Amino acid sequence: MKVLMINVVCGIRSTGRICTDIADALSAQGHEVKIAYGRETVPEKYQKYAVRIGSDVGVKRHVLKARVFDGVGFGSKSDTKKFIKWVREYDPDVIHLHNIHGYYINIEVLFDYLRTCGKKIIWTLHDCWAFTGHSAYCDAVQCEKWKIGCEHCPQIKEYPKSYLDRSKRNWIMKKKLMTGINDFSIVTPSHWLEALVKESFLNEYPIKVMIASFSVRASPLFNMILI
Repeated sequence: MKVLMINVVCGIRSTGRICTDIADALSAQGHEVKIAYGRETVPEKYQKYAVRIGSDVGVKRHVLKARVFDGVGFGSKSDTKKFIKWVREYDPDVIHLHNIHGYYINIEVLFDYLRTCGKKIIWTLHDCWAFTGHSAYCDAVQCEKWKIGCEHCPQIKEYPKSYLDRSKRNWIMKKKLMTGINDFSIVTPSHWLEALVKESFLNEYPIKVMIASFSVRASPLFNMILI
């Protein structure tokens, strides 16, 4: 089986280490794994998995679009098109998304592909960004606008901070892009985040909570990839 993971980093920090832990476990069972990442360096021992999306220049351009036009996820179009061309050639059986915000990938190009690729897709959410119009941590200010449609974001100056507020447009675009996809499952690391997802536009998908485990092979997430 061929598995492709997509995350902002590979082999570093929490989400990057989650990806490489899963990759090591899958590889030990004879599966082929690649981790597409967008930023920073990859430790040497994990470079066998790593596939870079774009470049440092592309990330800087995406950051500029995000800062000025509230455009996180809507930059890096040409880099993402090149990446999707590679994905078609690699032809994975499973695509496992992690953090897709972070100024490195275009969600319009990505989800247009996911909608028609016919692959098994799993998305592990690590924060709230997927279903809000801007904020990754809407709970910090108890904002619930994302349930019906964002606007006038109270966290526009927080990550991913912007001078303009286009949270309304972003929420509409995300709902359009991220819904109605076949064979799509969501994983959350807590029941708290699971409850939020169930009140969002992503509630049409199966949602499972990933219980922390000392063994990657024992985790529900690992089993989901293999089934």
